[in-house]
Amino acid sequence: MPGGATGPQPWWVRLLPLAAAAASAPVAASAAPRFVFSGGYYDAAATAMPAAAVTLLIGGALLALGLAARHDYRGVWALLILLPPIGMLALNSLGAMLDDSGPGRPVTPPWSSMAAASVLVLTVGLVSMPLALAARGRLPSGGRPFHTDAGRCPTCGAPSESA
Repeated sequence: MPGGATGPQPWWVRLLPLAAAAASAPVAASAAPRFVFSGGYYDAAATAMPAAAVTLLIGGALLALGLAARHDYRGVWALLILLPPIGMLALNSLGAMLDDSGPGRPVTPPWSSMAAASVLVLTVGLVSMPLALAARGRLPSGGRPFHTDAGRCPTCGAPSESA
């Protein structure tokens, strides 16, 4: 089986894609009413991009957990790669969190907060993958969570010839 999965899986592992869709549905539903014209124009990107970031983060995390339950850690690597794009989609919200202007702050934070949030997202994106690779190399060979099962091809998960 691909990805190092062996034998039948528990029932809850098969339901994780549905759980990912169900968990991200409220985020999409909360953003949807703001797109309706209600007597004025609304900046849809300020709502749609953070909603897409949260949806991507929730769905990716649940699917990564489902794959990890089968000892397949490709989802974790994909989530690490997706962290910078998720952060850039949520840049407006992150900049607003860094802006300390108090209640009634504008919809768009000042450029200094946006620049600080951009540097933060870039730093997290550039540091997360090398840290994960370093952690993978330092773990004992018996408990290597970022590898497929021993005796299996690390690329496709098929049993190796020596096993």
